[in-house]
Amino acid sequence: MTKRQLKEDQFVTSAFQAADFFQEHKKPILMGLAGAVLGIAAIFFFMHSQASGAKASAAMLGQGAGLFTSGNYPEAAIQLSRFLDEHPRSSNAGYAAVLAGDSYYYSGRPSDAAQKYRYAIERAKDGSEVKRAATAGLAAVDESEGKFTEAARTYEELAATEKTESGKARMLYAAGRCYLQGNEFQKAAEIFATVDRELIDPIQAATLDWFEKEAEIGLASN
Repeated sequence: MTKRQLKEDQFVTSAFQAADFFQEHKKPILMGLAGAVLGIAAIFFFMHSQASGAKASAAMLGQGAGLFTSGNYPEAAIQLSRFLDEHPRSSNAGYAAVLAGDSYYYSGRPSDAAQKYRYAIERAKDGSEVKRAATAGLAAVDESEGKFTEAARTYEELAATEKTESGKARMLYAAGRCYLQGNEFQKAAEIFATVDRELIDPIQAATLDWFEKEAEIGLASN
């Protein structure tokens, strides 16, 4: 677990014990958790860029990735976009585009993020991790813009083709969260019931009970 995740986990442990806290901050919590599906590309980026370390562009990529992992998302977006402008045919372009999209997303610029995700999708092979990460990024953008049904369906599609059980659980959790925000309580409840808490991260697991209760309340009020 990273220092950032540990800090967030400690926050969840203490703050989410109070139901009124969740009710008061429900919207920012829901929207913030969309970012949990992002950043995955950084892992693949580092693996891939290490193999291409002899290239002159490696320093630029490394700097952009370093800015991202340090949380300096605005500067990371600038650096990675510069790389894409100068090296559009690089074998690392898809990875850099997803990481640039994540950087824009975390900087509060969803339109720019979506542009980078589409750039990555256009250049990625079907079934590749780059394409999956970029598709998840577009779903997160849809979620942040209130297009909950569209986002939920994308997450469900990703879950259906996910190779790992933990990845499938994370995508289903995200789909249920979107259905909940879109007031599709029955769909949300059905999906939450399939999520294995042991396979999602601590922050998601800590909020799942609350989301399930929200879905139950929504169903009861209909």
